Amino acid sequence: MAFVLLMAVIYLILRPFIVPEEIAEDDLATIQLDIQKDRIIEAIREIDMDYQTGKLSDDDYNLLRSRYTAAAGEVIRRIDSDAVADEQTERQMPPPSGTNATTDDGRGLDDELERQIAERKTAMKESR
Repeated sequence: MAFVLLMAVIYLILRPFIVPEEIAEDDLATIQLDIQKDRIIEAIREIDMDYQTGKLSDDDYNLLRSRYTAAAGEVIRRIDSDAVADEQTERQMPPPSGTNATTDDGRGLDDELERQIAERKTAMKESR
């Protein structure tokens, strides 16, 4: 019995390392864009440092910096467009069941909660 328990504990501890966590395609695309953005930013920092130390001429620096800046802008636009698409998808999702979210100011939800609280109070008083 102790051996089975020990094996279960070892399995639970080692499971995250053995079984990889599944990542959704959308999340994977966002992660890849973030990695790409970080690499471009690091490249721009290196270009700036090389220019400051005199390893790059003015022409080379301006050319490389403009290319990497344009690439960073494109990646950031793609990240932002993905974020906007995710936000629109969340807005289109129906409200959780059991709620009455009919107004934007949350009054429908507040009214529903107040009604449920009143019902429970009544039920508690009747059960006494």
